[in-house]
Amino acid sequence: MNKKTVATLLFLPAFALADDEIPTTDKSASERRVQVYHTPREKRDAGLGTNLTDWLSLSGLAKIEATSFDNNFQNKITNSGQDNAVSAVQVGLKLEMSDQVESEIILDFQDNKTGAVLDEAFVELKSGHWGLSVGKQTLPFGNYYSHFITSPLLEFGETHATALLVGYNYNGVVDVSAFTYKGRARQSNVDERINDWAAAVEAKTLGDRVLIGASYLSDLADTDAQLLENFDNQYPRRVGAWSAYAVVRAGTAEVSLEIVRAARAFRALAPTADQPRAWNLEIAYYPAETWQVAARIERSAELSNQPERRYGIAATWLAYGVVTMSVEALRSDFKPGFAFDNNGNEVRRQTLFATQLSLEF
Repeated sequence: MNKKTVATLLFLPAFALADDEIPTTDKSASERRVQVYHTPREKRDAGLGTNLTDWLSLSGLAKIEATSFDNNFQNKITNSGQDNAVSAVQVGLKLEMSDQVESEIILDFQDNKTGAVLDEAFVELKSGHWGLSVGKQTLPFGNYYSHFITSPLLEFGETHATALLVGYNYNGVVDVSAFTYKGRARQSNVDERINDWAAAVEAKTLGDRVLIGASYLSDLADTDAQLLENFDNQYPRRVGAWSAYAVVRAGTAEVSLEIVRAARAFRALAPTADQPRAWNLEIAYYPAETWQVAARIERSAELSNQPERRYGIAATWLAYGVVTMSVEALRSDFKPGFAFDNNGNEVRRQTLFATQLSLEF
């Protein structure tokens, strides 16, 4: 049996040990409909939560992921593949000093990294419809909604930064937020200053069955993708980006569409990869409360070393309200002359299989 088969079937024995007839005891878990989280911001809140004191609670998410992929090259070079496995634990601490003041600390532990990574640490103040948060946090630029293990290509816009964020909620339907932060990128020969900003708006309609949102980020070089890392994160001119998304839920089906796009070209990057953009379309179906199947098609352009088109299917099962098991298969097609492996061989197609086991606590 080859490694790909082993990776794909890694968690199947666990399926056989479970009984679909066993009901979930946590109603909130079943209401989440299989997935522990769909977006990076939802991941922050993953976990059942255990009260350590009347003002401090602990929650977390542990996961094991196995990935196997094969590359197909342009010049009739023998196909090559690679298998990876990684385990990680996210631990969150929430301090609720009062109804108006709370703080969150999120730590990430991965077996391929030494020590913990401080993912988020911020203080949030609430007063009526207004909210204020200060500290390191995931900025509300983009939504990155997905039912797959592998993140969508448009996640190159995800941004963590130390920021001051002000938000307003209107009648529980519309959320508006604006924030300023100090990004990692800066203009060449200019002192580092806190002059980066962003804004976002999100609306829920028809009883939360329709979710739409849009956002703008003043400096795309500040994202976690570090598009200008090879240029010491410096640029001759700043490039902003915009994002828009929609999620529609109807009965047992769900459709999501999102796009992230650079507002103009980076002068420092090659002309074929200086204005990155991507969109992602996913359709999900829930044949039962604890099962989900999904299909994805996504496209990107001028996103360095990434597929021009990727599509595939996934299946996810929720066991006992706290254990989630997922399997996916994705096919990627690359633009000619755009993507190369570590040996300089041009990649034309890639097939990926992934499995994941996660546990909330």
